[in-house]
Amino acid sequence: MTTIDKMKNGEFTQGEQLIIDYILNHFHEFEDLTISQLAKQSYTSNATIIRLCHKLKFQGFKQFKIALLKEIEGNKYHIKDVDYTIPFQNEETIESIEQNMYSLHLDTIHHLHASIDLKTVNDISQMLIDSQRIFIFAIGDTKITSMNFINKMIKIGCFPILATEHDEQTHIMTQITKKDCALFITYSGKRDDYKSCIKRLYEKDIPTALITANQNNFMNQFIKHVLYIPDYEKENKIATFYSQISFNYLLNLIYAIIYNTKPL
Repeated sequence: MTTIDKMKNGEFTQGEQLIIDYILNHFHEFEDLTISQLAKQSYTSNATIIRLCHKLKFQGFKQFKIALLKEIEGNKYHIKDVDYTIPFQNEETIESIEQNMYSLHLDTIHHLHASIDLKTVNDISQMLIDSQRIFIFAIGDTKITSMNFINKMIKIGCFPILATEHDEQTHIMTQITKKDCALFITYSGKRDDYKSCIKRLYEKDIPTALITANQNNFMNQFIKHVLYIPDYEKENKIATFYSQISFNYLLNLIYAIIYNTKPL
């Protein structure tokens, strides 16, 4: 969920809501506003703004402002509203389906660009570079996306192991050492079959990373680096269009960083 979505759908005090309402109605001037000016314009206080920033998971106003400006910039390229879960309906024209898929791809990339935590992306990339072996945990459609990433990595002399390829992750767990690392990729983060694996890795102090859309799943507390994507895809979907575009984009970014950093 983006910062704008959180502002529109969260529960806030009266003072916090005054700040949110002002920001949402004055995007065009937000870039030039200081915290004191925003407090004055919204009839609140600096302290209330800081409390709102903390509630939105930011350290302070500066971090909040940077993230929000990125989202505002990304939304300039919005083409057409599209349902990420069911992007097209029965009996739509070919032209309409193409337009919806076009909007879905563009919106996904722009939302990721606006919300991506580059520090975490870099931390995960460095973890992969520093590890003797890379073990990837991915099931279903996510496994296919991960195989594409593995194919790229092979071309630069890295040979990640898909731990879930033959459902052998429990056995593979016993072979992973502190010199290795584990990367989990799951949209929902609700995979019960990962519970024992993740706890074992945590107990063995193995470097780990997770890419997910679920900010409240059980895995987060045991993972060192967690990279979130906005949660737009719901159950009963036609296909995993949005999530796979997101995972593919982030894995390509990680690959590009490794390619640029790792000596060939």
